[in-house]
Amino acid sequence: HSFPTRRSSDLEELFTIRPEAEAGLPIDALLCALSRARAVLAIASGQFNDPAAPRWTDSIISSALWAVEGDLSLIEQMVRYGWETEEASHG
Repeated sequence: HSFPTRRSSDLEELFTIRPEAEAGLPIDALLCALSRARAVLAIASGQFNDPAAPRWTDSIISSALWAVEGDLSLIEQMVRYGWETEEASHG
């Protein structure tokens, strides 16, 4: 089975915060994104810390870095949302 593909410059550009979301920093979502990024970095660091580890292909390393970049982009969006909604709620 093949799935139709739709190319986007970044998956993160499809990410939106619900209009009814509470104002402020979405702490649980931020912690989740941070945990995902840390997990990918921990796994990828094995490529450089363990000479006996099988070597990943460049495309796998690139994808891992792209995943972390995506998580950082999501974190940035959530922080901006928190900042903007906190500022708006304080008038």
